[in-house]
Amino acid sequence: MQIIIDSGAISEIKDLYLDRRALVLIYSLDNQPLLEKVSGLLGARLLRFVAINESLPSIEYVSAMRNQIWKSLNPDKTFILAIGGGTVLDTAKVVRFSPPIGIELDEELDEPVKSGRNPIPLVLCPTTSGTGSEVSNTATLWNFSGGSKHSFFGPDVVGDIALIDPELTMTLGPIETRNAAIDALSHALESIWNKNRNDETLRLAIEAARLIINALPIVLTDLKSLKGREKLSIGSLRAGQAMSVTQTSLAHALSYEDTLSLRLPHGEAVGRWLPVVYHNALSSDRTAARALSKALGSSITSAKELALWLESMGLRTVNPYQSDPTIQNRITQALSSTRGQTFSGELHFG
Repeated sequence: MQIIIDSGAISEIKDLYLDRRALVLIYSLDNQPLLEKVSGLLGARLLRFVAINESLPSIEYVSAMRNQIWKSLNPDKTFILAIGGGTVLDTAKVVRFSPPIGIELDEELDEPVKSGRNPIPLVLCPTTSGTGSEVSNTATLWNFSGGSKHSFFGPDVVGDIALIDPELTMTLGPIETRNAAIDALSHALESIWNKNRNDETLRLAIEAARLIINALPIVLTDLKSLKGREKLSIGSLRAGQAMSVTQTSLAHALSYEDTLSLRLPHGEAVGRWLPVVYHNALSSDRTAARALSKALGSSITSAKELALWLESMGLRTVNPYQSDPTIQNRITQALSSTRGQTFSGELHFG
């Protein structure tokens, strides 16, 4: 995968896939300046804009979107440009594959996508600094009626080019900025307390966490701080690169119920559990403890301090020292899940 990260990186689309037209999946058709910019860069190669209006990608929505798009798509003369947050990018990862005849999307999930399906070229351009979807080989889809989360994944799912342009995040408000950054921070920390970690993922995760911890308070004070936005973009990228190797862990496993039942934004849902998992990792995994010290610095050395840092930005957290049997049972159950099993520490309640 080719990665380009720079202010103004979106301008690179004018030189990409010159023999193909661009189907642009975008988070909204209301951002007229962005639409005009993209239209100007692509010129006659612009096929059309398609708005992805969901807050989270459901199986039903993505399946209908893929079927609709492929009714009039010429795969040999098209590339997909996805501009948006995780929902847009994950939707694009699925849409690039033609719908198999006689097979529903829910039958393609939770096992590797078979090779040889010749996906359409895909350019991913994130407008948030958080999901890491632009560098991962997984799309997350939700079954809200069934209360479950699923994955569309495999080596061919990862995009061909990631254009990471911090300027595209400048229009995000404080809540969206915070939630995206906390999502990225969770990817970094989850890569540290992870059984699949290695020296390189630890290096990436430590760099990511340092950048996010430093930059997020600055950006929330000044949403137009380009330097701060650049740090968040780099932090999100590095966290995504680490997470794409290790996968996520216990905090994510705990967050899914909150997303499904409370419809909390993902960054908020996972962020509220970070102090709990941090507390257990710090007390039971020496390698993680050393890396966490490097990642979070001298201002955050305990679960209480991490909780206070998160709460200073308006994010309510679960008490890391709680003794509520209901919460303890939920944590124990999450530990047995696929994501929970990557947790490298042990549980210590109270």
